[in-house]
Amino acid sequence: MKAQEQVSWGWGPKQFLPQLWIHYKLQQPDYEELWAKQNGQCAGCKVDFAHPTKKEMRFGVKPEVDHLHVEGRRCEKQDVRGLLCRPCNQLLGRIRDSKEHLNNLLEYLKSHGDI
Repeated sequence: MKAQEQVSWGWGPKQFLPQLWIHYKLQQPDYEELWAKQNGQCAGCKVDFAHPTKKEMRFGVKPEVDHLHVEGRRCEKQDVRGLLCRPCNQLLGRIRDSKEHLNNLLEYLKSHGDI
């Protein structure tokens, strides 16, 4: 898998926070709660994130907000599940959040000795 782009902490206070509200109805305290719950790591692969607003001499990948896709309405705060890196978020999107599909892929890898 291609390595994700590493960015420095403090990469997006002006653009990131307004987008949290526009797309997910999250405010900064809501985001900080998600961050703390996941220890600043992707819920899937555990890669370290770069915090968007705290400036520190550290690097990580940009987090993406994972949410339920509810047909017929815009995403709301209660639809947010957590933070994922781009590849993990894209994987869930590609399998349409199907647990069955994910389990089938896991069994497939096991059957080929890859796990």
